[in-house]
Amino acid sequence: MNYFCALLCFLVITAVKAQDNSRTLLSGQPVLSQMTGNCYTHSGTDVLTGIFLRENRQESVDQPHPLILGGIVSANVGRSNISSGLTCDFFNAAKDVREPTCSVRGFNQFVSHSGMSVQSVKDNINLLDRSMQNLHNLIKKDTLTLTEQRQAREHANNIIGATCTLNGLVDLNDDTILKLVDEAREVISKLSAVRGPNVGTTILNMLTLGPAAILLRSTGGSVLYSMSGRRAMNRVLDNTYSKLNSECVKYSAMKNIPSVGKNFFTASNRFTCHNQIYKNPRLTGNALKEKLDFIDRQVRAGYPTGIFVCAGIFYAKYPKLSSYRKPDGDCINGGGHAVTVTGIEFRNGKRFFKVRNSWGAGSCSTLIRGQNICREQAAINNQTGCPGASSITCSGGNYYISEDYLGKGLWGHTRLTVPRRR
Repeated sequence: MNYFCALLCFLVITAVKAQDNSRTLLSGQPVLSQMTGNCYTHSGTDVLTGIFLRENRQESVDQPHPLILGGIVSANVGRSNISSGLTCDFFNAAKDVREPTCSVRGFNQFVSHSGMSVQSVKDNINLLDRSMQNLHNLIKKDTLTLTEQRQAREHANNIIGATCTLNGLVDLNDDTILKLVDEAREVISKLSAVRGPNVGTTILNMLTLGPAAILLRSTGGSVLYSMSGRRAMNRVLDNTYSKLNSECVKYSAMKNIPSVGKNFFTASNRFTCHNQIYKNPRLTGNALKEKLDFIDRQVRAGYPTGIFVCAGIFYAKYPKLSSYRKPDGDCINGGGHAVTVTGIEFRNGKRFFKVRNSWGAGSCSTLIRGQNICREQAAINNQTGCPGASSITCSGGNYYISEDYLGKGLWGHTRLTVPRRR
């Protein structure tokens, strides 16, 4: 198996040494901040896009919407919660997608046509996901306190509300989803205040048998309460994302908007992505420079590179490193974040990394606010070191970060490899 994992960027680096220092990638793509999804799905989609463009010698291509692609990939690998993972975990699963996938343009127009927003779609899917899991965990208990019964009713109401909202966008007439809604209604009915001659029996049964036993009597089979509940909940999400995607692809065809074909994904077939993590301890000096130089070379070779950073560096609110990182390297004041380096440029002899974020085109104002706060507090406390233009700037949702400032928050990057031919 020694033919695997020859480092891709080292094979082509000599071909790009003469490139302009201000080279940027994906110039024709929308800033990912105009989309909605998880940070690692944005970064993974960037890496997929960069490979496709380089392999096909193209300047631009319609990207799959990270929200849709993230949901499809998550369901394919059996995760019921799409909010966890790293860029390479997503990339390695996404490159195996073969179904037509709705593009950014297509999904945005599809959702807008319905009168909803992409953010609302995301929020309701996440609400459905969390509510299913929370209700599942409550119902597994032998008995529920009054507070837990109230929480169960709230989760059931959220399931019904989120499903109804999403049903306004696509017809979720699916057996598993319909069963889920029926069970949520049953929860509300059984756990609401009971009036009438059977109240004593109902309360006694609830205390001795537990809510699940009462509910299963009437539902017969279950999405939420069976031992395979996790798999059933994942099917709900899988069916939801699949329906959203298929309806969006149909809408796009009707409006002559290109969808993303399987060739977008097969372009990455020969690549494997590896998460390189070095959070603890935090790297400094030559060890840090080695990582930054690798990112530089991989980007100059034509491949956008996902990086893992402490989110606090994008706010620039603090003059001291201790406000971004703990001594053991863990992030504070913002947690971890996945973004993509798409270009390298030099300013007054200083290397800057061009970074695509997923926070929105308005995130530049967030940076400016943070820098102002830092200066105000520094003046009060007689401190220096606030990150200014020589450390980080922002334009149109793209950040330009100096290597020394990026090093304060950097704790990992993606590395692409390819099999060595025999």
